[in-house]
Amino acid sequence: MSFCTERLCAVRMQSYYIMLKIQIFNISLVCNVCVCVAELLREAMKLTECEQAGLSMVLQRDSHVKQQRLIEEKWKRTRQEGNPMVLLSHPSTDQPPGLVTNEPPRHPEREYDTWLYLLKNKGSPPPPTPCPGSKAHKDDKTRLEEQQTTIASLRRHIDVLLGENEKLTQDNKRLRGENIRLKRDAADTDLLEKSELWVLPQSEERRNKDISIPNLPPLEMPTQDISLDDLPALELPEDIQHELQALLDRDDKL
Repeated sequence: MSFCTERLCAVRMQSYYIMLKIQIFNISLVCNVCVCVAELLREAMKLTECEQAGLSMVLQRDSHVKQQRLIEEKWKRTRQEGNPMVLLSHPSTDQPPGLVTNEPPRHPEREYDTWLYLLKNKGSPPPPTPCPGSKAHKDDKTRLEEQQTTIASLRRHIDVLLGENEKLTQDNKRLRGENIRLKRDAADTDLLEKSELWVLPQSEERRNKDISIPNLPPLEMPTQDISLDDLPALELPEDIQHELQALLDRDDKL
C-alpha cells in the first residue's frame, strides 16, 4: 500500500512537471496538486514501517506545504500588482513586451529530498565549470574525504606524540634510577672517608699517647745441634743451579 501511494505521488509530481513545461497551469491547479501530494504523503507515512522512508516522507510533505504557501504568496503579490494570474516558470517568447516585469529573477529554493526537484532537474545541463581563479564548490563527498584525511593525519600525529611521550617517560625513569644510585654511592663514599678506621692519628696525638712496651726475654741460640745432613735437599731450578755452579767454579779458579 505504501509503495502504491508513493507511486501515485510520483505520477502526480510528473504531471506537475509536465504542466511546468507547457505553462498551462494556474494557481488553483498548482495548489490542488500540492495539497493532494501532501495528503498522499501523510497517508503513506501512516502505512510505512521503514523509519528511513518515514523521515523522507516527512521532509517531502513539509516541502510541498512550504511550496504551496510560497505559490499562494506569489499569487497574492501578483494579484495586488495587477499582473495576470498565470504563473510561468520562465517568460514566454510570444508574451507582449509590456507584460514583462522588471523584477529580478529569483533562484528557487533547492529541495534535495523531493520528487519535484528530481523531476525538474531531469535532463538539465550540468552546472557550469568554475573559473580558474574562483573557489571550486565542494560537495558532501569531497568534504567527507577531506575530513577523513584530516582525521587520519591527526591520528598519525597523536601516535607520534604518544611514542615520544613513552620514550621520554622511560628516559625519565632511567635518569631517576641513576640519580638515586649516584646519591647512594656519594653517601657511602662520604661515610668511608669520615670513618675512624681510615683516619690516621696525627703526630702530636701519637706523641701524647704513652705506648707501653712489654719486657721481652733476651734471644738465645738453640742448645740442640741441628745436623745439616738431616735437612731435606734443596731443589732449585736448573738455571739457578747452573749460575751457582758457575760462581763456585770461578771462586775455585781464583
